[in-house]
Amino acid sequence: MLTATTNPIFSRSPADEQRELRRRSTLVRTTAKRSLVSALQRKNAVADIETLPDLEESLHIICRGNFPLWQIVPAVLALTAPAVIDSLHIATLGFSKQNASELLELIDGGQVKSAAIVCSVYFERQNPAEFKMMADGLAARGQRIVALRSHAKIIAMALSDGRRFAVESSANLRSCRNLEQVTVAQSPALHDFHSRWIDQVISTGKQRGNR
Repeated sequence: MLTATTNPIFSRSPADEQRELRRRSTLVRTTAKRSLVSALQRKNAVADIETLPDLEESLHIICRGNFPLWQIVPAVLALTAPAVIDSLHIATLGFSKQNASELLELIDGGQVKSAAIVCSVYFERQNPAEFKMMADGLAARGQRIVALRSHAKIIAMALSDGRRFAVESSANLRSCRNLEQVTVAQSPALHDFHSRWIDQVISTGKQRGNR
């Protein structure tokens, strides 16, 4: 059984919840600096990231889909060690068994303290084994996942050293063979924006049984 957290939106009507979600569905921000990278010729663009953006900077990458977007998570951990990820929020259409296995290992090893995932209900229906592996593993560890009508691709990471990163991409956690765009930003506001809506749709999705 998947766990759910107490949330004040549980006391609101469905109409109130929808108005609140619309109110929080936009964010306007100014980026201090942008780095632009064309990584079309690289074998693995994510693994080749050598430095992360500074505060209110963003890194924009265009690359071939020959890598799992998931690799950004261990890459960030490697580049920010000894920091760990206090909270990890993910929205993705789908994921692989390897993605699930690696995330569960990071949770067990203390490198990810909490995790919340939104994936596509279409993925859950088409890939029940992968979904069950992730859902059962997260539930056993007190973490959260829900399948909804979602096509968003987001990774939000709050680090133990205070840094907040947000990744916006066209790619899913598992690899594919398409051209993809990836933006990595160090921005508390953008991180909080994405983590809040992911928390909210997980809570409302579980409350309504929206599967």
